[in-house]
Amino acid sequence: MFKKTSHFLVFFIFLGAFAILLFFNYKSYKSTQSLIKNNDELIDELELSSNIQFFQTHLILLDNSMNEALVSLQAHSVEKVERELKILNLSSNYLNTMFYHHRQEEVYQDFARQVKFKLNLGQRMIDEFKMNGKFSNELQSEIQQSAEWNDLINEKLVALETVNEEKVIEKSDWIKKVENRTQSMSLYFLLISSVLFAVALVYIFNKIRKQQNLIEELEIAKTKEIKLNKIKDDFIANMSHEIRTPLNVILGFSSLMEKEKLSDRLSEMVQTLKNAGGQLMMIVNQVLDVAKMEEGKLELDSKPFQLKRVGNMLDSSYRKMLEDKGLQFEVKTNVQDETTVIGDQIKLIQIVSNLLSNAHKFTSKGKISLELMLKEDETDAQIQITVSDTGIGIEKSKLTSIFDRFEQADNNITRNYGGTGLGLAIVKQLVDIMNGKIEVDSALGQGSKFVVTIPVRIEKTNLVEQTSASIEDEIICGTKILVVEDNSLNTKLIQNWLEPFNLELTYTMSAIEALDILKNQVFDIILLDIQMPGMDGYTCAQYIRNELGLHTPIIGMTAHTRKQDMLDCYTAGMQAHIAKPIDQAGLFYLLSMYSRIQHATLINHEYLKELSGGNEAFIQDLIDEFLKQTPIENEKLRKAFFDENLDLIKTTAHTLKTNYGYLGMDDKFIEIFRSLENCKEFPKNYNSYFLVEYLFERVMVEVGKGRKN
Repeated sequence: MFKKTSHFLVFFIFLGAFAILLFFNYKSYKSTQSLIKNNDELIDELELSSNIQFFQTHLILLDNSMNEALVSLQAHSVEKVERELKILNLSSNYLNTMFYHHRQEEVYQDFARQVKFKLNLGQRMIDEFKMNGKFSNELQSEIQQSAEWNDLINEKLVALETVNEEKVIEKSDWIKKVENRTQSMSLYFLLISSVLFAVALVYIFNKIRKQQNLIEELEIAKTKEIKLNKIKDDFIANMSHEIRTPLNVILGFSSLMEKEKLSDRLSEMVQTLKNAGGQLMMIVNQVLDVAKMEEGKLELDSKPFQLKRVGNMLDSSYRKMLEDKGLQFEVKTNVQDETTVIGDQIKLIQIVSNLLSNAHKFTSKGKISLELMLKEDETDAQIQITVSDTGIGIEKSKLTSIFDRFEQADNNITRNYGGTGLGLAIVKQLVDIMNGKIEVDSALGQGSKFVVTIPVRIEKTNLVEQTSASIEDEIICGTKILVVEDNSLNTKLIQNWLEPFNLELTYTMSAIEALDILKNQVFDIILLDIQMPGMDGYTCAQYIRNELGLHTPIIGMTAHTRKQDMLDCYTAGMQAHIAKPIDQAGLFYLLSMYSRIQHATLINHEYLKELSGGNEAFIQDLIDEFLKQTPIENEKLRKAFFDENLDLIKTTAHTLKTNYGYLGMDDKFIEIFRSLENCKEFPKNYNSYFLVEYLFERVMVEVGKGRKN
């Protein structure tokens, strides 16, 4: 209340100061107008005095000229008389006007009569001289008597001048008083305004000081928050790494076991184990997604996938668990086996898994149903997911709050059923991010029904999935690979994956040991774990680049999947980033490409000879131009990746595809640029860019060797 009153007080102080300013300006304006008026009158009076003196002077000069003409009878003397007459005539007209203006009518009439007589006398003198060349005795007598008229005229002028002087004095005194009064008012105004403004400014400065203190406190709090967020991010990243490491082994060995000849029972157990691992991976991803949602960094990964397989996977993942609880599980879908849609498969599975887990938790008897429907029209398509149960249900009054984080419909739910209240909150945020909508219909004791609608695009061609079993790319036999991994289970998994390729593999569990090995041995590729005790992968990669001076491709392996984690890998000098659990196909592709680039002949000289007609100078100019232009395009591609400019990626990739095509390069490498040129969405990692960069480095090495030879 006091704070609000103080604000009004400052407002009224400013308002009062402003009102005083307006009043003073008004009074100043009125005083100025009066001063202007009286100054004009004072100027008139002073001008009148000046003209009276002027008239008196020329009246004397007229008499002198007339007397001189009487004595000399010379023409030039008469001309003087004529000149003075003209001057007096003009001056008398002005004085007559002033007499009339000052309402001196009596003086005006006497003065006009006397001046007229004087002027007529002078004119008669001029006329007689022009006619006779001399003056009559009568005229001479009148001229001598006209001196009396001068006295009368001067008497009138003196009287008028006396009155005029009194007015001048009066006006001067008034102006002086007004000026003094104006100065006093100005002083009072300045004093009052200064006091008011000083009070207001003191208040404002005090508020600014308090606000500055508050800003400093907020900055301190912000710094603490950043530190806490950093600690939280590091904790989540470390926990994710620790969970993903054994999980990577579980999923990896499950995939290997699937390829073995097993009994039906063991195959079912392996499949269950793999599904459970997938479930656990989704939970880990969910934890990371919560952190990303808080930071606003959760991104969609839209790729083609078969929707029917998603339904089948969810069916196999939840059916046994639900039936073991005595629940019926019904799955309905209208999706055909070959139907392929483009969207984020992982996020979609997360949504349905959360809803099914929620239904499982709150349903003790009855049935749980999952409907997975694809609705398609001429313009778009939608996936409609319906999860219904016969569980405890939700009160109508709670339906609006169940999607809030850490919110559950009843305080006893956590105690009786467990859970944190994050599931539905994550579902709602994922649905919003995917531009979908979610609706719920429930009543206490009557079960619940959740309906999720998500827009997708239909892939018109059949999806051909690339698995490790169908990869055409093979890692070059004899490729030397150094595996730096501190987890023996992960090492064992990688060993099982790579054994069929007849590679030269060296394993170490320490970054420091890896550096000692690299000082004495040469490798084609380094697989480097990021989080290791002692020296981490970032430091190790920097040492390899800066201290050992090696250009060996380094593939970083980490559970950290944020964009910044990828950038940190590349900044440290690595050529690629692969997330744990390691995608087998993705790892094979990177190993294949980097091994092929190192062992392939990147410049097809036979093609160049055919293209140039055997002109060696032309071939040399072509290669020189390639070496000149490609770094420029590579820098444009780097900027496009870091600015996430999809259009620039596509246009630059097209230019690079043409440039490398002139070298007659193997189509397998040209496909790198072709895939970038045709990509419909921004790549989720920068591996393709750094593959392009490494390809150019190898071309320069090959050009250098050719010129030495």
